Formats: sequence, C-alpha cells, structure tokens
Amino acid sequence: MVTRVNLTRTPLLSIKLMGDVIEQRMDGIIISTPTGSTGHSFSIGGPVLYERLESLLLSPIAPMNKMPRLVLPPDEIEVKSTHDLSLVVDGQEIFPIAAGEPLKISRHQYDARFIRIRKRGMRQIVKLGF
Repeated sequence: MVTRVNLTRTPLLSIKLMGDVIEQRMDGIIISTPTGSTGHSFSIGGPVLYERLESLLLSPIAPMNKMPRLVLPPDEIEVKSTHDLSLVVDGQEIFPIAAGEPLKISRHQYDARFIRIRKRGMRQIVKLGF
C-alpha cells in the first residue's frame, strides 16, 4: 500500500503503467498480487482474483474522482507523488517515499510457494467472504 503522510493535503499521484500515465488525487493505492487480493484491497471493495492469474491489482484509496480498480499484467508500475508518501509492505514494514521520488513496483521473478492444509477454492473464498 502506498499512502499519504500529511492528512491535511491530498496528493496528486502519477501512476505509470504499460506506457500510460494516470494522474489522480487520492489518499493512496493498494497494489497486490492475486494472493494478496483477499486482504486490504478486498476490504475497500476490490475484487478477489483467482490465485493462479499472472496479474497485479491496483485499487485506489479514496480517489477525488471516480477511478476503477485495475487488473493489470505483471509489468512494472511506477508511482510518483506531489507529497511525501509511506510505502507499507504487507502491513509490517513502513518505508518513507519523498515527494517526486519514483517508486517502482514489479513482480518478483520467483513465485512464492504455499503449503495448503485444506483446499481453498473460489467457492470457499466466496462463502467465507474473503
């Protein structure tokens, strides 16, 4: 999650993806993998993605103008802001991002591997609500 630091100013985020640039005032964005789509992104109305999709999900946080959640190919995403930001990784680590400093986000070359004790298909995810 990339979020604003100053609560009295809404930053203008410049999001560069797939050769295009989207500029929008918003509190922040959540960028997640399909595995991470059932967490914070889902709690703000984002979709649940099938975990084997090779994609990234971009969910805006409180945009000033309507902006859809975007499902993107796993290419690099670059974010810049007019104000200081915080990068929060998995709700655990927080890193400061200075105004104007580019933040580049991309998928790692290796996939994470998980051990599943019980099968968790899409039906179970929808039934449980996450």
